[in-house]
Amino acid sequence: MRITLLVCLVGIMINACSQPQASLPPQKEVRAEGQQVGTVKDVVVDKKAEQDTIGVKGELMKAFIIAYQDFIKDKDIASNKRRIENYNIGLLDRADFYEITFVPISKEGQTPTIGGVTEQGQPIKYQIEKKNFSIREKLKFM
Repeated sequence: MRITLLVCLVGIMINACSQPQASLPPQKEVRAEGQQVGTVKDVVVDKKAEQDTIGVKGELMKAFIIAYQDFIKDKDIASNKRRIENYNIGLLDRADFYEITFVPISKEGQTPTIGGVTEQGQPIKYQIEKKNFSIREKLKFM
């Protein structure tokens, strides 16, 4: 469930980054039941939603977006294997770089080939430099 939430979050982030920025609407007062009046920016989150929330640092998301932009442009990967919904995404914060891993999801009963390639995708690992957000290394598993 957490991976699904993360993939949804990533999808929202990617879409938001590709859309032109619009001006924010004026803030309205909102009132959650049993809560004080606040503004839209003062979002009230219930305890269950708070427990299910996955927090990701903005810098790590920026590294993901750089890796993802390279991933979707990679002509060595068949276009049907570049769909983000076919992957679990690994995000790791290392000392000097961020590690972004695309791990393809296997269909039920499907056995991945050596290297982890499936009908849905191909495993790829990116290392993104922290100092300038450039791609340090890209490893394709075949």
